[in-house]
Amino acid sequence: MADSPEGNLFQHGVASGDPMQDRVIIWTRITTDDDDDREPTVTWWLKDIEPNGRRQTGTIKALADRDWTVAVDVGQLEPGHRYEYGFEAGNDVNGGVDDVS
Repeated sequence: MADSPEGNLFQHGVASGDPMQDRVIIWTRITTDDDDDREPTVTWWLKDIEPNGRRQTGTIKALADRDWTVAVDVGQLEPGHRYEYGFEAGNDVNGGVDDVS
């Protein structure tokens, strides 16, 4: 995996899209060297920002044939709630906040 000058594998931010009443897609991209053939495991998480809010998490592989982009369709969400979400790979974290309505 390539490291930026700051050592961050996440140089492209995070995004969410296709929100529905109970689900949203979250995604990001890992930055790699052109000759790197590893398939890093990326941990994703999404948490309702309410106190004691429910947290979901899982893992997904970042693959070269998907241009190192990972996307997760997260379900079982509550309409109108705000959610924090993010991704982790190694020691690097990439996150954001979004509404699902």
